[in-house]
Amino acid sequence: MFAVLPKWVWKVAGVGVVLASVVSGLLVINACSRAQPTDPPATSAAPQEEIQTGALVVRTIRAKSNPSFALSVKAPAQVEAYEAADLESQVAGSVEYIQKAEGSLVKAGELLIKIAVPDLDAAVLEKESVIHQRESELALAQANEHTAQAALAVAVRSIDVAKSGVLMAEATEEYRKKEFRRFKNLVAEHAANEQLADEQERNYQAAAADTMRARANVLKVASDLEEAQAKFDAAKTDVKLKAALVDVARRDRDHAQVLADYAKIRAPFAGVITRRSVDPGSFVQNATSAHTRPLLRVERQDLVTVTMKVPDTFAPYVGSETEALIEMSELPGQLIHGKVTRFSPTLESAARDHTMPVQVDLFNGSEADYQKFMADENAKKKPFDDLKEGPLPICPKVTGGAVQSHRLYPGMYGDMKLVFRRLENTYLLPSDAIVHQGGATYLYLVRNAKAALVPVEIQVDDQRLAKVAILEKTAGGSVRRDLNGQEEVIYSNQSELSDGQAVKPIPEDWSPQD
Repeated sequence: MFAVLPKWVWKVAGVGVVLASVVSGLLVINACSRAQPTDPPATSAAPQEEIQTGALVVRTIRAKSNPSFALSVKAPAQVEAYEAADLESQVAGSVEYIQKAEGSLVKAGELLIKIAVPDLDAAVLEKESVIHQRESELALAQANEHTAQAALAVAVRSIDVAKSGVLMAEATEEYRKKEFRRFKNLVAEHAANEQLADEQERNYQAAAADTMRARANVLKVASDLEEAQAKFDAAKTDVKLKAALVDVARRDRDHAQVLADYAKIRAPFAGVITRRSVDPGSFVQNATSAHTRPLLRVERQDLVTVTMKVPDTFAPYVGSETEALIEMSELPGQLIHGKVTRFSPTLESAARDHTMPVQVDLFNGSEADYQKFMADENAKKKPFDDLKEGPLPICPKVTGGAVQSHRLYPGMYGDMKLVFRRLENTYLLPSDAIVHQGGATYLYLVRNAKAALVPVEIQVDDQRLAKVAILEKTAGGSVRRDLNGQEEVIYSNQSELSDGQAVKPIPEDWSPQD
């Protein structure tokens, strides 16, 4: 028999039944949850298994071949003006003339700045006066030379006259001699008196004296000829002296003019003004004797040069036909295609960073502008005489980007990628798989479930993919062996590994494709 219980007891009992049912349900749900285990997170599996087996779980890959792999290197690049000149003054004075400002185009040889130098200008005028004086002296010397030359000609002709006088005197002497002898014979025969004979003797002696005088005149005329010749030679020497003095005066004037021309600053080449630091009236110092700042900067921007530094491991592959892919941060998405123009044949750069400076010259304009540039150059007497040595700048091909303009400005920064050559039938690994220790390079390979630290030689590495050769020890040292794709390379946890450590490899697939 059941006892009759009050109502409130039954209500409490009902609540208890409900609570018991809820608790029972929760226990059932919890039991069901434990009955359906889930896979533990990947991050906790490795340590758990490592604790259980004593081996470190690592990811492994195998080297793969990529027939389309092209050896390349990418590095920061900067745009520079093809030519740039900071113009400074070589004289001290006030700026008298300047009109060009930033952005102004200039022609080669165009006057840009004139500095007032009255002392140098006066020196030029003084030297000009000296030249006029020397030229007058030269003209006088030339006139004296003509006079001396005429006197020499007279002296030469006087020789012939004097010699003919000798012949006449000798003929007269001979005649008088014969006439005297004839009269002497007549006196001996008493056909003439002695007075007539004495008279003929006097005539004969006078003729002989005339002969002696004529001969002496020949000697005198010969002496006069020598004197005339000497005066003529002296006149010629004086002309040479005066001409030399004129030349010295002109050179002196030219020197003064050069000093005065230092006050005229001209454009060294056609380009654009990119900087100006003085105005009319500004006083400038002589840059050769004082620390000064440039007055103007001129840049040639129809051509530009893009420069980069190639790491030493890629230096042997650089050549004039190396393809260059340029992307400027100011022109996102645009890829500029060019070729290497020149490179330094040394790794000992000024920065001593063991890199090779590489330059790519590009025409900085449209295709139509480039065709006009080439036509103008070919029309010159000496085409391309104002360009640097090396291949001619090319009009680059531009791909990608929303903006079609690819004009480059000096100072732009970006990246340049050099594409060297394709490596065929070559097994590659990710660059991250290489371990660097103590200046040497290694790979961790899985051998007999253990990590083996194997030395390797890096043959190609573009910081993404690498070609390495295993250095196997032999009795005579070591030999290189290329990867064949069978080696199991550890690609993770290298910092936690040591040579000979037990590992549990988890193979992963990867692709060497770009």
